[in-house]
Amino acid sequence: MDKADFQNTFSHNSRTDLDGLVALEPAGPFMRLFLRSETGITFQDHPFRPFVLITTPALLEGLALPIEYRQLTGDDPLCWLAHVETWQQWCRLRDHLRSHATASDWYALHDSRQQFLAMNPAWFFKGLAFQSVKVLCLTVVTGGSAAKPLEQLTVAVADGQGFEAICSSCNGLPDLLQQLTGIIQDQDPDVLTGYNLTRSTLPLLARCAAQYQTRLSWGRNGSLLHVSGQRSNTTFEVYGRSLIELHTLVRHHQRLIEPLGGLSLRQLAGRLAKTAGNVPDTPDSAMRLYQMLAPAWHQLAQQLPCTFEAAVNRPAAAALKTLLLRSYLADNRSLPAPPAAFDSAPPEVGQLLIPGRTGPIIRYDLSLLKPAIMQAYQISPAADTSQYLLTLLRTHLARLSETATATSSVAQLLFQRLLLQAFPELLARHSPLSAPAAAAEIERLAGVIIRDLCACLAEHGADPAALDSQGLYVTFRSPNTAETVTTALHKRLAELLPGVLDCRRHQSYQAMFTYKPGCYALLHDDGNISHQGSMTAARSMEPYLKDFLNEAVALLLTDQAGKIRSLYEQHLLRLRQRDSVYQVMRTEKLVEPLEQYVRAVQNGRRNRAAVYELALQQPDRWQPGDSIGYYVTGSSKLVAAHEQCRLVEDFDPLHPDMNVPWYAERLHLLFKRLEPFLPAEPTLF
Repeated sequence: MDKADFQNTFSHNSRTDLDGLVALEPAGPFMRLFLRSETGITFQDHPFRPFVLITTPALLEGLALPIEYRQLTGDDPLCWLAHVETWQQWCRLRDHLRSHATASDWYALHDSRQQFLAMNPAWFFKGLAFQSVKVLCLTVVTGGSAAKPLEQLTVAVADGQGFEAICSSCNGLPDLLQQLTGIIQDQDPDVLTGYNLTRSTLPLLARCAAQYQTRLSWGRNGSLLHVSGQRSNTTFEVYGRSLIELHTLVRHHQRLIEPLGGLSLRQLAGRLAKTAGNVPDTPDSAMRLYQMLAPAWHQLAQQLPCTFEAAVNRPAAAALKTLLLRSYLADNRSLPAPPAAFDSAPPEVGQLLIPGRTGPIIRYDLSLLKPAIMQAYQISPAADTSQYLLTLLRTHLARLSETATATSSVAQLLFQRLLLQAFPELLARHSPLSAPAAAAEIERLAGVIIRDLCACLAEHGADPAALDSQGLYVTFRSPNTAETVTTALHKRLAELLPGVLDCRRHQSYQAMFTYKPGCYALLHDDGNISHQGSMTAARSMEPYLKDFLNEAVALLLTDQAGKIRSLYEQHLLRLRQRDSVYQVMRTEKLVEPLEQYVRAVQNGRRNRAAVYELALQQPDRWQPGDSIGYYVTGSSKLVAAHEQCRLVEDFDPLHPDMNVPWYAERLHLLFKRLEPFLPAEPTLF
């Protein structure tokens, strides 16, 4: 395949009978494609034969399966394509290879939809504008107490194009569930979304449906909402529809564009829209966030062979790998062998350069540094002799240069970063195109360039405060030097990587408080405070600790650190007054079956945990995915939580038994972590 033919492989201009693809579902020896057009939804069944790439058919000798072989051209090791008839047969074939072959002798995609997309010229949302994809946004509001949240339950539904509905539990939870199911069936959305949709909304609705034996027939074929429990998570599927977690989109935005952790939905929507005063309340705020962020993944699914859910939930490098695999197979070319052993790179947590408070701050965007290095230095897998990867990277970087403007939308910026960062990430992922040495060279060059930029900052009166994989946070010795520093930094980058990066795209903040690498808070120019890292993000942290930490960080950022000791005393007094059990309540999720927990404890593989010990007292009531709110009782700070825990719903406000010394000690330990950043206490001498 020559270069022109290769670029045609990625063209989306020609019309095919697969335009309007919005869902893929396995159907025996077929893959069912749901297609949206102006007249509505239709479906087509396309033949689907799962495959695996192998070095020789001898690997599968003796396996009693109907296998069809196709030899690929070229000298690379993976030169045979082995097809079977069904996914069940493919699973047997995979298990056989795992047991009888080395990792470098075979390679396969382990998702049936990705396999179909690798073998067929299909693209999600081809020919569909973002507004043409039907969406329903679900927002749950619980009006009952924290102990009994289901007493008053409301689900607000909106499609962002004028349709809105409210499902209420005033006539009972079964009636609410039936109302919601009817709306989903009538509106027939391609996408269901919501903030915390898969984290809390669907677990809550699934639990209610199980309790009242109500069918959630949300699938396009009338099937039920499918729930599968795993140790690390509970997953949900709706046949023929995509489930998109809005919290995940926001988290990607925080990683790639700007850290905005800790802001409410209204504040997030206002920050992104730059019109905070006109942003409606939820559910419209959630729907508006979806409309501002989701186009990035809509466009990504149009450019790379992956489902909408996979575009959101999996690294874009996985879809890029499928695209390159499709290109090799379309050209009937053999592929390089994947490495026999592969170690994942440790996650980056950033560098702390100036601890504590500093400001004002400018954050310079470096999110495209590694793709730019890859292009400038022509770094690619040695095995990719056809230069498919660099050809595609050059095409997209050229497109970025043509379309780059100072007013690019949030979604456009997100799409650029999602797509372009996939190229260097692909080198570090296990695949036939893995290139650990090339990935390490990109990391080395990035370090060299960043050190050069830091030297440039020092020459012009600025200092780096913190660094992560996406940006460089800079403070200035004089407030009048910001423009000079920005110009100098841009000039230096243009010398190092001409025509690719523009550091003039940046955000400014009043102040920054950095606690440890990758863990900091920012005071925005509008007075809002956002967080990055685990400092206040732990979902299991009790509300009284979160409240104290948020207020303390706000004082640190506004240069009022001297008030934190007084704040600590106020929170300690409030705790001793036993105002509310909900301030000390911890909420944790059951992520594994109780039987598995018991075996793990007995075998010494894990310690006892309060949430599981409580669930064991009523094993028929709780199941994986349920969240349990509890508190610690007693009168000593030395108790073990799993031995002194009670359900919040069992708390008696007339006879409060919360363990104040235990909670006070936790507050004290948190205060001690902040002490190094506080001014010294006054002394008598």
